[in-house]
Amino acid sequence: MDNLNHFIEDSLALLTTLDARMQKIGKLLREGKSISGDYYHELFRGFHTLKSSAGFLDLDALVFISHKSEDLLDLIRQGDFKMDLATANLLQEALDYVGSQFERLSTGQSVEQASLGLLQKLNELVMP
Repeated sequence: MDNLNHFIEDSLALLTTLDARMQKIGKLLREGKSISGDYYHELFRGFHTLKSSAGFLDLDALVFISHKSEDLLDLIRQGDFKMDLATANLLQEALDYVGSQFERLSTGQSVEQASLGLLQKLNELVMP
């Protein structure tokens, strides 16, 4: 297996884990329950890993979305930003975008740019 396929396969496996965590966070938020900081740390590390993989593959659009998501999660981990359902939905949207692009890569297709709406929402929450 070449490096590209290895990175894609690893990234898709990681995305499955991160999606399960986001689903759990969404459920906890809807139920009004507290969320363990471990969830935020795991998501932060996951987006960091995805950013690194995308950087290795020179996929700037994925690097940007992953980096902004990582920055937002860092603010949440530090207590500078509160996770709410809208933020969880935004992070899920970012995760879905990254996942869809790794799926495209796995079938030999090129990466599509993220929606302008996703880019704007992330930029509004995380200033450079």
